[in-house]
Amino acid sequence: MKKKYLFNRFKKPGEKKNKNYNNLFHLLRYLSYWISIPFIYLPFTPNQITFFANFLQVSSIIIIAYADGYFKFYGLLLYFIGGIFDFVDGNIARFKKKTSKKGIFYDQIGHVFVAPLFYIGIGVAAYNNNNDTFYLYITILMAMFVPIMSYQIGVSPKYFNKKSKKTSANQFITRSENKKTLFFIKKLVSGFYNYKIEFLFFAILFEILETLAIISAFYFVLRFFLQLYVDQKNIS
Repeated sequence: MKKKYLFNRFKKPGEKKNKNYNNLFHLLRYLSYWISIPFIYLPFTPNQITFFANFLQVSSIIIIAYADGYFKFYGLLLYFIGGIFDFVDGNIARFKKKTSKKGIFYDQIGHVFVAPLFYIGIGVAAYNNNNDTFYLYITILMAMFVPIMSYQIGVSPKYFNKKSKKTSANQFITRSENKKTLFFIKKLVSGFYNYKIEFLFFAILFEILETLAIISAFYFVLRFFLQLYVDQKNIS
């Protein structure tokens, strides 16, 4: 089978038109097409690939949290590979026409579970660097606010704006007089989360994990209250 045909079978409907993702996302997506090819012929189900991707990323977070110095890069590399397999499951499901609500459920559970663990890993790594209990409190804050933020963005707005496909932030900005400024602020705020792998890479490289842990905790607490304000403004 030709590469172009395979890649088109792997893609989601309307994927080419979506420009809301960063370059790393598109790199992971592209690499997933190539890695998916042998899985067409292997006996693994999409759900098994989902569990494997989650296993890789959870293992990588443990390495990031407990490895010494630059050995944390091995954990970051494993997290990157897990991110590729996070796309492979969907590629194979679409190719073999085995998409299901249960598969989407397993995939989303993985995201809800792994995203908080990523930042908990940063907090634990910061604590292990100097045994300061302050970073354990930072870790607890992130463990609380990362899942809450995920709920706010993904679930909460649907109860208030069932007919709209826009995010609650975009709905709020659309009604505002300062659209350009607010869209810039939105990009700036969301950019920290979207570029988490890059930020962690430089934090390990320059040995500033403690700084990243503090900034991450502040970011999620601040974003929680910003999202709370936006949501209540959208309630009609």
